[in-house]
Amino acid sequence: MIAHIQGRGDVSAALGTWMGKRGGRQWMEGFAIQPAPGLAAGDMEYQAILGADWFSPWVNGGAYCGSRGMALPLLGLRVRLKGEAARQFVCRIEACFTDGTHLGPLEDAPVMASSQAPLEAFRIEILPRQAAALSDPSPEDAAGKAAPATMPPADQSAPSVPRVRRGRRVVPPRVAVEPPALPDAAADKPVPWWHRRPEKPVAAPVTASTRGRSRRTGRRSRTVAQS
Repeated sequence: MIAHIQGRGDVSAALGTWMGKRGGRQWMEGFAIQPAPGLAAGDMEYQAILGADWFSPWVNGGAYCGSRGMALPLLGLRVRLKGEAARQFVCRIEACFTDGTHLGPLEDAPVMASSQAPLEAFRIEILPRQAAALSDPSPEDAAGKAAPATMPPADQSAPSVPRVRRGRRVVPPRVAVEPPALPDAAADKPVPWWHRRPEKPVAAPVTASTRGRSRRTGRRSRTVAQS
């Protein structure tokens, strides 16, 4: 495999090993993949992912895909086998991106980070289908092995706990509490003078002699004024 990496130029690596430095934060601009021994150039094809829904044309094995020296990062790639090679072998891809995203291994699927970060390293493995099936246990086998450890036997049941019956709570009778008697303020403490009400003067009773005297007095004053 050959890839053009930012700041490093063209770098080569063997098929099955990592192309590029994981965690180096240096993106790839293009790559070329030579098929494994026993496969022809037409048995493999790949393409570069340049953006969202933007793929380069498919190229056969050994051809260069992408750019070189143009500072155009690749966002991912897709590699697959064709014809009889696809029925006999499995092609798996793992990839790392500059934001730390790691994807794979995936088979015949676009490998691109959801954040659309540039591609910094990838690894491609081509394995016979029988060896790939033996290395990865099926989900049914994994579930069957985990079932006895996670599920208890059917004949064992949880011991029943006797239910304790609680007695009825007795509500105590209510006792009326009388408020304490307040001391008589008028008897114990004299009322201050500023709180006392003024006493109304008692009018003297009017008698007949008083009425006659006032009338006579008034008449006498009028007579003196006229004279």
